[in-house]
Amino acid sequence: MTLIMSMILLLSSFCIALIITQKQHEIFEKIKFFVLTRDQFEVRLSFRERLPAGDRAFIVQLSTELGIKHGIEVKEVDGVSQKSLYIEWDDEDDEDDEESFEARQRVLRKYDSASIVDEKIVAEDKEETERRMVEEQFIVWKRDYYKVSFCI
Repeated sequence: MTLIMSMILLLSSFCIALIITQKQHEIFEKIKFFVLTRDQFEVRLSFRERLPAGDRAFIVQLSTELGIKHGIEVKEVDGVSQKSLYIEWDDEDDEDDEESFEARQRVLRKYDSASIVDEKIVAEDKEETERRMVEEQFIVWKRDYYKVSFCI
């Protein structure tokens, strides 16, 4: 019995909860509506506002998991090129395929159950991680410097 319990604990330690920001949750809701109303509305969903790199990566990751085509569209407006990220249904995609429908539902459930954190907390955590990395690199540099300088 203890072997089974330890295996369960080991497997559960690999299951990391999905954490997204409030903005990513709003993007997810738009994409979820797009997926669930596939035949009723647009074939393409564009994200025209200037999105941070993390949110753009989130859209690409989510669309890949959902099996939806994504890309970047460039338009010239008053001599200035404007980029927008879009997702759209692939023409070759079989919408009646029950297996792909169930796979999309699993992905939607996963993101529905994701924990939502404040963007400030994410930024603070990122800053703290970067600070620790710089400190660790400095300690390694200092140790190597003194080894070479004093022939230790």
